[in-house]
Amino acid sequence: MRFLFVILLVCLGAATLAGDNNVQNNTQNVGQNNVLEKSHYYGVGWQRDGQHWSIEVLIDEAGGQVAYPSLECSGKWTLTNAGENRLEFIEQILEGIDDCLELGTVHLTVRQDGNLSYTWYENEPTVEARAVLVPIEDDRIPYMDLLMLTLNSINTDFMYPEYIE
Repeated sequence: MRFLFVILLVCLGAATLAGDNNVQNNTQNVGQNNVLEKSHYYGVGWQRDGQHWSIEVLIDEAGGQVAYPSLECSGKWTLTNAGENRLEFIEQILEGIDDCLELGTVHLTVRQDGNLSYTWYENEPTVEARAVLVPIEDDRIPYMDLLMLTLNSINTDFMYPEYIE
């Protein structure tokens, strides 16, 4: 599954470099050529005020679906930009709007270990939350282990000073 995600990023990056600014058409072409299969990731996010929450994403040729199970909200991602190792989305929360902000921007970057770095913005360039997302496999990693993976992997420069040890 990671291999297919990397192929998607390479194909999207090549199309972008070729001067095609229509990201939606690029992803549809990739999907029509059976290069893209759905990619399912999960993790625990950490936001700048010290709160943390679970996240699951399903990325496909149209963008993706996102759920924040511990916050009881979910929505969709619309792909807005793609590069060699990076995808950018607009996130729109459709369910649980009382518990999550309705709109935001998400950047996903492929890490060297094959996991994804997730960065969420309400208003760029101010980072509001970060996470490390791992592919879903048969044996799920416990919540606290995912939280520690995120905390040990992310740059905490975005956090309020009172939450930095």
